Order: sequence, then structure tokens, then C-alpha cells
Amino acid sequence: MKIAVVVPFIPKIEGNRMAFLIARALARSNETTVFAHTTVRTLIPEVGKLCGSANFETLNIRSYGRFGILFALRYQFLRGSSRQLSDFINKYGVFDHIIIIANEAHWLPQYLRDRRDTKFSLLLMELHDRGMISLQHGNVRKAVIRNLLISPLYGVFKLFERDRFLAFDMIFANSTWTKTIFEYLYGIAIEDTVFAIDFDLFRPVGTLQESHKFIAVPTASIKSDPEGLKILKKLQEDGIPLKTYGSFHVPGIDNLGYLDDEEMVKVLGAASATLFLFNYEALGLIPFESLACGTPVITYDRQGPSLEFRSNPYVHFIDSYVELRELCRKYISSEKTNEGIQQCRNSVVKYSAENVVNNLLAHINGRI
Repeated sequence: MKIAVVVPFIPKIEGNRMAFLIARALARSNETTVFAHTTVRTLIPEVGKLCGSANFETLNIRSYGRFGILFALRYQFLRGSSRQLSDFINKYGVFDHIIIIANEAHWLPQYLRDRRDTKFSLLLMELHDRGMISLQHGNVRKAVIRNLLISPLYGVFKLFERDRFLAFDMIFANSTWTKTIFEYLYGIAIEDTVFAIDFDLFRPVGTLQESHKFIAVPTASIKSDPEGLKILKKLQEDGIPLKTYGSFHVPGIDNLGYLDDEEMVKVLGAASATLFLFNYEALGLIPFESLACGTPVITYDRQGPSLEFRSNPYVHFIDSYVELRELCRKYISSEKTNEGIQQCRNSVVKYSAENVVNNLLAHINGRI
């Protein structure tokens, strides 16, 4: 089968890594090409490596790129980029299946309607309506102002968004949370959830015995979580050894700073547990990565993580600070074992790219 995987805008690897993993797994038994409208120049070698034997083609190359209002207007709501991308894809012949793994380029099926033998799938990453859904958390005053200004536009967006969604033969979501919200908001059925972990990267590393035990805490999701910031300060006051990492520095707590992939894997693998605090998460990437590294997770019982990990015995949901503190003490005072590490990893093995693609192809080929 000849398959095109579309990732319209590549300003960084994170956020797009799953698309490359899926393309690499698809290429093992299918002729696969990854198409982008715009890619940041410095990322091209790494993208090629992640795609494996899949071909990679980009229409434009830029020296930098970032998300923002202008990005959303150009790539998500205006037709120009999708039209250019469709013309670009046309140059590479007819594809049996085109899979868009992004919240951009949703106009593509409408520009390629003459391809009667081509099927189109969309993998939704998240929804624009997240602001309204997360209204109850964080700074309520700012959230109210933001949503009063933006929410009237949601109805306008849906006028054309629903038609765009209906142009696809199949729609997938990257999480159960996104699937549930999408089906409620748009009344369109989601085929299945599709999410993959880089099992080659996120793996148990190093020795089991650490001279200094600690709880790993990623800070990327804490900046907008005032409750989480207070929790970390209380844990520090109660003597819980923490190692935070990420570009956001929590005041008064030592931070390892931004870590490259290999360093992050070492931290996750060496930790006694990973504490994942957040304001809004449709999926919760860090818990998957931590479990793949053999380390259990402590997190809130809400939104995406609550749905994805409800039956996972190595993810603990906290109801109170006391419960959290005692869980941290329990993990700090106990030793990790090879068996426990492997059990954590096995609990998310179904999210390996190979397993995910087998399920995806079953849907595409009509076996499910």
C-alpha cells in the first residue's frame, strides 16, 4: 500500500514525534512518505532519522518556527497552506491512503476530491475548545476573560470545521479524553484512539541502586498549575527529595533545567517515582514515558490521565496532600526491582509504534 503521512508544520520534534514513529512503523510493510508544508532547517536530519525508511519531503524550509495566533490563522483556519500542500503531494503520484496527524491541513481531502481511490484519515491531537474545558482550573479571572473573548468564535469555527471533518473517511483521536469531547461537540464518531510511545528511546537505563533517591517532577505542565506549585513547596518542606526538570524553574526548588532526550530518560529511569502535576492534559505524555522507563507515576485523578490510566496499577491518583506525601515516602524508602521495572514497561507496551500501527492498519484495511 502507498501511504502519505502529513505533518503540516514542524517547528520542533516534540508534539510531532508520534507522527514520525507511526510513519517509520508503516514503512516496514508499506511505501510511506512523510509530507510537511514547512520544516525548521535544523530539525531535518533528526526528522529523517525518526522516520526510518519512510521518505521525508517538505515544501518549505525555515530557519525558525513557533506556535501563535498567526500560526493558527495560517495553518488551521485559512486554506492557502492546505492548497499549497495538496499541490505538493500531487507531484508524488496517487496514494492509497493519506493520514493527517495534526490539527492543521484539514482542508486536504477537499482539495484532493478527484482522487476517488484515495482514502483519508485524520488523527486529532487536541481541540480548540480546551480553554472552556479547563475553565475550572488555574487563574479563574484570566480564564473567564480569555473565554469571553474567544468562545464566540468557536461557533463560527464549527460552521466550517464540521464539514472539514466529514470529508475524512476515518477520524482517530490521540486520547480517550479528546475522543469523548470531540464526539460530544461535533456529533461525529471517532474510529479509535491512536497514540504511540518511542519505546527505543524511553527505556530502563542505568543501575537500580541510586546513592540519592528522588521523585522526578517535570515542570512543563506546572507553570499554569498554582495548586501544583504549592504542593511542591510543601513536599520540599516535608523532606521529600525532588528533582525537577524543564525550562520552567519552580521558585525555591533546584531544577535540572531543560534536558535532552537521553538525559531525560536517565532521570525518569533513576527516579523512585514520577510526580505529574498539571492544569489541563488531554493525554499526559510524561506518565507514558515514565512507565516505559520502568518508573511508577503519581498524578491527579482528572481529565486525560484519569481516563487513560484508570486500570493501570502503576499509576496512583491522589485525593489529598497527605496521601501524596505518604506515597512519595513509600517509594523513596523502597527499592526498585527488575521485576517491578519490567511490569511498569509492560503496562504500556500496547502503545509501542509497532502495536499501534498494526491496529491502525486493521482499521484502514477494514478488518475492524
